[in-house]
Amino acid sequence: AKKRIKAMVLLKKVIGEEGKGLNADKARQLFENSAYCLQLVLNDTDQEVYLSGLKFFRFCVVLIAPYITSLDMHLVLGPFISIVVHRTLSTNPRVQIASDKMVIFLAKHDNIGPLVIFQNIAKLIQKNLAKAEMSSSRGFGDSSNKKSPSRQRSLSRQSSGTEEDPRAIVLRFLGVIHSLMTQFGIVLCYSNGFITSLLNTFLECLPLSKANRNVKTTILQMMQSM
Repeated sequence: AKKRIKAMVLLKKVIGEEGKGLNADKARQLFENSAYCLQLVLNDTDQEVYLSGLKFFRFCVVLIAPYITSLDMHLVLGPFISIVVHRTLSTNPRVQIASDKMVIFLAKHDNIGPLVIFQNIAKLIQKNLAKAEMSSSRGFGDSSNKKSPSRQRSLSRQSSGTEEDPRAIVLRFLGVIHSLMTQFGIVLCYSNGFITSLLNTFLECLPLSKANRNVKTTILQMMQSM
């Protein structure tokens, strides 16, 4: 972990030196050259490496933002935004809080904005709703009281915390959207396509809301704040 953190410090120093006299092409190339390292550290399971990776990510965003368009920002940062949003699910308080702060930082950024964050969260919600549906269909499809070995292993992993429950993930992501609406409601509501996308997300969550009161409550709170 210490070697990875030290490597990031050295890379940050090199990028800082290369960042003098940037233009659009050079800024994008500089970020793309750092993308592999950034992806590794943001996906790292070590807490300190990930937290250092968040600082490195922020540094890269601040460095390249003045030189490239909003569209280019969305293209190059999209995969990393999804990683950070997903890390808000962490049970580690430091990781979760730092990830939440990074999400808000990105939402406040002029070249990124809350709509991009929402769109990433909506995609992650769709993926986890599909997982929850598959999990439910496997459970209901077994007519006997005995569960298959694979099903038993899946349930065991979820209960032990080694596999995340997609329904709990959806609820957490809805909470992040609610937080975005609380802080950036006016900006979001005037963003093209936001209301339609949000209502589609609500409709997709409807089956889950019937079985989970917390999901239903969160959706109702968001609808009231619109």
